Amino acid sequence: PTCNEVVERSALVKGYEFTLTANPSGGSIGATTGSYIAGGAAGTDSVRVTDGAGVQVTTNVTVTAPLSLAIQGGTPASIYPRIALTLVGAGGASGRTYGFVANNSGGSVNPTTGAYVAGNTGGVTDTVRVTDSNGATATLGIAIGPALAISVLPIATTNVPPLGGRTFSATGGDGDYTFTFVVNNSTGSVDGASGLYVAGSTGDVADTVRVTDGVGATATLTVPVGPTIAILPSAAAVAPLGAQDFDASGGAGGFTYSLSTNNSGG
Repeated sequence: PTCNEVVERSALVKGYEFTLTANPSGGSIGATTGSYIAGGAAGTDSVRVTDGAGVQVTTNVTVTAPLSLAIQGGTPASIYPRIALTLVGAGGASGRTYGFVANNSGGSVNPTTGAYVAGNTGGVTDTVRVTDSNGATATLGIAIGPALAISVLPIATTNVPPLGGRTFSATGGDGDYTFTFVVNNSTGSVDGASGLYVAGSTGDVADTVRVTDGVGATATLTVPVGPTIAILPSAAAVAPLGAQDFDASGGAGGFTYSLSTNNSGG
């Protein structure tokens, strides 16, 4: 016979009856076997055994807090892509392990320590589960804010003229932004803190600016630089008191004309 069968037969012969006189945990007990299983709530259960002569003895069972999962130090005000958090299981039994139920951000979690790093995808929710040695589980949803994005103002509906200016701005991520060049074909400049960009003097090229936040997330934007200013014809010969029309193209437009030298007195 099994151990349970032996206990049950012994209980029947001796006339023992087991009951729960207090059951805040929501547990259960075998009336003849005395096999007790704690419920899912914390509290102190009271077990009473009565023999065939009506003699009773009571004992208490303290049920610890159920398994739970939380972020160490509390939930931060902002959760963003690539943030690092430590998830902590409490209550339940020992031997806890951590894993994903849903990993929408593409993040990672250490199965032993609960160290969690959000992935690069923003605007999603990851769900992490902790499991104890009894198989009890608890889950925690982690809502990830928007991913890092970069834009330019005013919105570039046309090319940026050589030596023209734009301001790059960023949204999402952790809010600690730094702007740099990925490609600087125009030989322009960008302010690392403000994102103020000035195209260089080289036209008909494209510059690419990158923003990086405090946890290393990046986003890039490419700005085309238009042609440099040109005047046509580039050279002309006219008779004294003769006339010549000049046209300009490229640059920022809004052209004004002047004589840089005026040897003829025109």
